[in-house]
Formats: sequence, C-alpha cells, structure tokens
Amino acid sequence: CVEHDGRLGEVARHGRDMQRLRETGRASIELFTWMLLQGWAPKVRPRIGDLEVDFVWEPTPEQHLAIEIDGRESRFDTERDKAREAYLYWMGYERVRIDGQAVMDDPRDVIAGILRRQGKSH
Repeated sequence: CVEHDGRLGEVARHGRDMQRLRETGRASIELFTWMLLQGWAPKVRPRIGDLEVDFVWEPTPEQHLAIEIDGRESRFDTERDKAREAYLYWMGYERVRIDGQAVMDDPRDVIAGILRRQGKSH
C-alpha cells in the first residue's frame, strides 16, 4: 500500500510514519503534528548515507534540514556529535537540533526556530 499513489498510499505512509514515531517518543509525535499543521511534508526517520535522523524537511529545493530531537541523555559537543554534524553538512544537510522538552513546553516556539533557519544557507 505504501507504494500506491493517491489517498491509499498517503494513508499507508502516514500509518508507517506514526508507528516509527511511537518508537521514538512523544516529542517526535508532537513535532511531527506541528510540522503537518504548518503544511510541511517532512520525511520521518530517513537515512542520510550511514545516519538516520528524526526528520528531513526541505523548505526549498536548495535547502535540506536534518532535524534531530535531543532527549535527556544527549550530550552536546562530543567528538562523535561534531563528526555527525560534519557528515550531514558534507551530505548537503543543515543539522537542526531541538531539545525534546522544548517541543513539549512550547512547540510554536520550536516551529518558529525552524522557520528562522529557512532560507539561510549553511
């Protein structure tokens, strides 16, 4: 069904995406819902080369945002994290890191922050 064009394919893909999001947590579902309300069509848990990110949103054909939601266990500025960011940049993506608690506290502010990235080149 996911391969079908039209409404059947849309419903099947949405169901698959929601299942993937349930596996990652409430903040992912919340952000996805807010992105859909904006009229965006983010890709859910796509692979970029060897990495998987939470979302990819492409506001323009030239701009590719790799959106990642950080949980409590995330550590900023580790060597591994810097390597991840460099790899995404090399693959043509701007990495957008979002605190999961911020999504739950004020999703409108998170959406506004993502919108501020729109149109900026990396």
